Amino acid sequence: MRLAAFALLSLLLAGCATTASTPVANTDTVLAVDVLQTLPGEQANYLQFIELNWKAARAAAMEEGAVVDYEVLVREPSPQGWDVVLITEYASEEAYNNREEIFAKLFERPELAMKRIDGKGPRDMARFVEGDVMLRRAGVRGALLND
Repeated sequence: MRLAAFALLSLLLAGCATTASTPVANTDTVLAVDVLQTLPGEQANYLQFIELNWKAARAAAMEEGAVVDYEVLVREPSPQGWDVVLITEYASEEAYNNREEIFAKLFERPELAMKRIDGKGPRDMARFVEGDVMLRRAGVRGALLND
């Protein structure tokens, strides 16, 4: 399972890596990648949870300057592996290292309080296949994996 997650990350890196014809805007950003498998019948609920909570928190972190981008990748659920990938691009390694404090402060805002789906939180709907993998851009092509 771990090998499959790293194969996925390699594919993601190919998509995230900058080509030689495109100038690198910022190589100091850090990508955090979470690879998840939704529990049977829970993908739609989990994606709704992501929309109401995870995306809202990332948008607020963008306003604070800690996050520069975020993305959710989805495929059909499978009992053999992942079906959701959450990617957060942090403005710097410092922002990545301080992410828990940054989000804890943001979650103090009433509008960012956790919104459950049918009484369920995220752990009731999905499990991590590979959690919080940090990646750095390695220049014009490719990336460096830091585990």
